[in-house]
Amino acid sequence: MANAPPAPMPVFLDSPGPVAEVDLLEMFAPAEPAGPSACPVSSGPLWRADAIHRARNLAQLAMSLANVGSCPTRCWLTPKMAAEARALSRAYEELGTDHPDATLSCDKGLRDVVSRLVLLFGSERGIRALVETQPVDMPAESCRALILSCSELVINALKYGYTGDRGGHIAISLARTATGAELVVGDDGEGSADLCTAGSGSRLLDQFGEMLGARIDRESGPGGRGLVVRIAIPADHLAAASR
Repeated sequence: MANAPPAPMPVFLDSPGPVAEVDLLEMFAPAEPAGPSACPVSSGPLWRADAIHRARNLAQLAMSLANVGSCPTRCWLTPKMAAEARALSRAYEELGTDHPDATLSCDKGLRDVVSRLVLLFGSERGIRALVETQPVDMPAESCRALILSCSELVINALKYGYTGDRGGHIAISLARTATGAELVVGDDGEGSADLCTAGSGSRLLDQFGEMLGARIDRESGPGGRGLVVRIAIPADHLAAASR
C-alpha cells in the first residue's frame, strides 16, 4: 500500500505587509454602496436589536478572519495576528452581550475595540492609535451605541484615510463635559470634512447618534488634513455617577 502524501507544513507569513493588511480590512469591513439606508432609523426596541446584531456580526467576522487566516493550508496570518483577531472578536462579543438593566463603564470596552482594530488593520502601515479616556458610565444600551460609533469611525479612517505605508495617528478621546460627555475621533489621513460623503458608515453613525440623543459635528483636522468627528452625548444618556 502506497504511503499517503505528507500533510502540508504550515508556513506562516512573517508579516502580511501593508497591501495585504488593506485586503484583510476589506474582508472584515467590505464597502457598501452609498445611497438611502434600507433600514429606517429607530431608537426603539427594533434598533436596539440591530445594535446588538451589529456587535455580534463584527465578532463573528473577526473570528472567521482568524480561523481562515490560520488554517494550515493557507496560513496568511501570523499566529500573533490570528490571536489579535480572536481578541478583537471577544471584544465585540462582549459588546454584543445583552445587559438590559446594567450600567457599564465605557472606557475599557472602547479601548479594547479601538486598540485591537488599529493593531490588526493598521500596524503594518505605521498607523497608531492614541486613546485617552475618562471613566464614563452609561446604561448598557447607550454604552454599546457609543463604542460602535467609535468603531465605525476608526474602521472608516483605516479604510479611507491612509494609502500606501505613509502611516499616521488616529486619536480617540472620551471625556465628561459640563453637559454630559464627548467622544472625539480624529485622524491625520488624506480625507477632510469636505470629502465626507453619506456612505454606509455615515448612516450607521447617524443612527447611533440618534439612539444616544447626540449632536455629531464633523470638521477637518489641522491644516485641512484629516477628519475630526465630535459626538456630544447629553447627560440624560449617562448613568447617574457620570452626570
